[in-house]
Amino acid sequence: MVYIIMEDFMMSFFSKVWRVSSFFVFFIFVSILPLQAETNLLMFEKDGCYWCEQWRQEVGKVYDKTKEGKQAPLIVINVANPIPEKYELKSAIFYSPTFVLVQNNKEFARIEGYPGEEFFWASLEQILSELNK
Repeated sequence: MVYIIMEDFMMSFFSKVWRVSSFFVFFIFVSILPLQAETNLLMFEKDGCYWCEQWRQEVGKVYDKTKEGKQAPLIVINVANPIPEKYELKSAIFYSPTFVLVQNNKEFARIEGYPGEEFFWASLEQILSELNK
């Protein structure tokens, strides 16, 4: 009889502990979510853009496989189309290509034009290091 009462007590106790600990794990997980910012690299291009095609050949083929590509996934936007309203840019797009690094859809920095692969990677690396400070 004492054994059955003790068993019921233990089951009830551990059930409560499990519910409370599950709640705290869930609470911690949910509270961390807003701290993770969404970062993307927007590429503004236009049809027939020679430098856009150069970027695609030299960088675009591997971009999504790089650490930079994983940190800031690429979104390509044709300047002939309206810019989605969710993006808050600091100024208009004048050059093609223009690369805009956005965090939570707000412009952080941009690279205008594409003078070559080395310049692009160096510029992007510098911008991302400033973002991570």
